[in-house]
Formats: sequence, structure tokens, C-alpha cells
Amino acid sequence: MLRLIAWLAILTPATMAGAQTFEIQGQDGTICAAFAFDRNVIATAAHCTGKGDSFQVLGLGSPGEARLIARGAFDGRYLTETEKTAVDVALLTTELRMPRATDIAMRDAGIGEVLEIEPPGGGYSRCRVLARYGDAYDLACQVSGGWSGSPVYTRRQAGARFLIGMVSGRLGRVGEGIAVMVHARALAGLQPPPLAGTSTAQP
Repeated sequence: MLRLIAWLAILTPATMAGAQTFEIQGQDGTICAAFAFDRNVIATAAHCTGKGDSFQVLGLGSPGEARLIARGAFDGRYLTETEKTAVDVALLTTELRMPRATDIAMRDAGIGEVLEIEPPGGGYSRCRVLARYGDAYDLACQVSGGWSGSPVYTRRQAGARFLIGMVSGRLGRVGEGIAVMVHARALAGLQPPPLAGTSTAQP
């Protein structure tokens, strides 16, 4: 039986964002999670940027604006369980002061590995990798509306953690607790020149 992905954008007022994760609001009112990917560069999901290229940035202390600079070839189709994609990625630029970008883990996420989603509003959701489809992954964890664009980190080792992905969506059946993650490599691939403020690492 085919199962559909539900995109985790919302059309309600924004919440206060956590230390690393904030929010963007599109011209149509859609609100999604976002995070600092590089100096003055914001990462979020492509399906959050489908209408217009200008966005309000929320949750960084003072409101500001961001503009779309790169977007994956995401066509907006709902996906089946076996048709995952790693193109639901987008980058925006802003003049706002943002949290320091986290180094990227370029290695693959391992099946059974425990990762942590940091959603808007603070806290985290611990997830386990279930399956891999290229640079897209299924994660076993509960996710909520508005979490599209949230960063996914490796668990801390010796005090350090690394950015390994971003939440794209979730499987549509209520209560299943399956999130879809896009690997951070897909975001790095949107920007041809090396990122000035973001380094890659192999934790």
C-alpha cells in the first residue's frame, strides 16, 4: 500500500525558536523551521519556499528578512514510501546575525544510528535511522507540524556534535512516527563554491 509524505509546514503564528533552530515565514503565510547553514546563509526545506522568494525570519531576537538563493529540483509531488528524494532543500541569504553554523558530518548515517532533531521552540527529539534511499532517510521518531527544515544532528561525542541532515517530511499515517531526513550533503551541493564559514568533518 502506498503511503504519502505529509509536509510539515504550518499556517499558524510562529513560536519562539530554540538556540539553533528558528523559523521563516513565506509570503503566503507558510511557516517552517530553518537554521544557520553558513555565515548569512539559512537552510530550510524546498517545499517551504514554493511561493515567492522573500521571507520573514522569526525567532532571532529581532525580525528580519531573507531571500531565496538556491533551491533543489523539488516538484511538490507527494511521495510514496519507496520514492524518497533528497532535493527538498533550499538556501536563503539574510543580513541578520545568526547562531554559529555547525560543522557537517559528510559520512552516511548508519542504519540503527540514533540522531537528534532540534525543532523550533527548543528541546530535541531523539530518532533512530530505519532506512536509506540515497541521501534521503527514514527516521523512527515523532515529529510535529512546522518541523520541516529542522536540523538533524549526530549525538554528542566528547562534547561535539555535527549536522548530518534536515527534516523534509513525515509518513502520513498518524501515530507511525516516521520522519524523512535529507542528508546535509544535499544542502552543500546547492552552493557550488566552498562554504566560507562551514567546514566538513567525519565524526
